[in-house]
Amino acid sequence: MNLPSELILSRRAAKPYDPVTLLDGRKRVMGIIGDAHHNGLREVYDQMTEQVLAIPTADITNADSRATRSLRNRCLEYLIAGQSYGGQRESAASLATTHFDQANCFTDQLIAFRLVASLSGTKEVARSRDEVALQFFQLAFTESASESPSTRNTIINKWFQIQALADLDDALATVQVLLQENPHFQANNAGRFRSLITSFTKNTRSFHTKAGYQFIGHIIRQMDRRSPILATELARELVKWPQMKVQRAEWMVAELQTIAAMKPISKPLLAIVSRSLGNPRSKSIG
Repeated sequence: MNLPSELILSRRAAKPYDPVTLLDGRKRVMGIIGDAHHNGLREVYDQMTEQVLAIPTADITNADSRATRSLRNRCLEYLIAGQSYGGQRESAASLATTHFDQANCFTDQLIAFRLVASLSGTKEVARSRDEVALQFFQLAFTESASESPSTRNTIINKWFQIQALADLDDALATVQVLLQENPHFQANNAGRFRSLITSFTKNTRSFHTKAGYQFIGHIIRQMDRRSPILATELARELVKWPQMKVQRAEWMVAELQTIAAMKPISKPLLAIVSRSLGNPRSKSIG
């Protein structure tokens, strides 16, 4: 029941390619399947829901329980994709919210949050999205999470990550607000940084824009003074420009040229940027 991931498809795509076109194509296929097989998927989903809700807490992580929850979650993904494809986004948001509310383990809550976070449409959909995001964040401050700092950090990191990855037109604006205004984000915390900023570079629709590249270029120039390692990690996403079609490649090369010209610049960052700009194609693009 698994479609090839974006990563697998991108590796097999003829180069240069357009990552957003690939994303939309994959989503369309998933939506068509979910829409065409809605009744069957819903029947299996409801059966698995009954079984999951009957699982004793002590058995929630055993092999049989994980298999049941995995099938249920896969059906949920197709159902939401199908409803979104058919224009029933309010129904999709309602289904994801109910799934979150019924969840008896963190994995199921995470999947529901991830799915509803990428739903756009009416004010009701946005309200559902915000409510689930708030409830997920509050998990970090439950009694059990408070007893374990690592658990709390994991939840907060996932909260940042899901919003950075959300397939929404305003995802960049959300990331910028979280970066500048959220008290739980610290740029010198590598885990937080990777959860929000590095994750954003995996957001196909929002990262692969002129504004997305400029944002990451700006962060690279700032972070190189604090952490050349993190700055170089981000630069690895921009040096993928030879795989992209001309317009996106031009934007990426422009950012790399700006980074290469900054002074001072760390040796690791200068090395990776210079190597990329040494590609003969960059001369014609830049």
